[in-house]
Amino acid sequence: MKRLGYAAVGLSYLALAVGTFKVIADLGGLGQSSDQTTRDWTAWVLDLPLGVVLVVLVVLGGLVLAGIAVAQGYQAISGRFMVYREYG
Repeated sequence: MKRLGYAAVGLSYLALAVGTFKVIADLGGLGQSSDQTTRDWTAWVLDLPLGVVLVVLVVLGGLVLAGIAVAQGYQAISGRFMVYREYG
């Protein structure tokens, strides 16, 4: 039963993250497609002195967060997190 609760909390966090991403992606692009807005923001960042480094760091950060999410999802589904819990 606890796993269902954890799954529900995880799904609610996912819904909040997706909603937040949509809001952020739509900022600054009134009337533009999200693809064009993304290109505009990326071009702006790349024009900065360390723009390439910033873009690479953002991409790497996203990949790290995705990896952590997959690992936690695996632990939740497999029940491996119970190994770390102390009993008694």
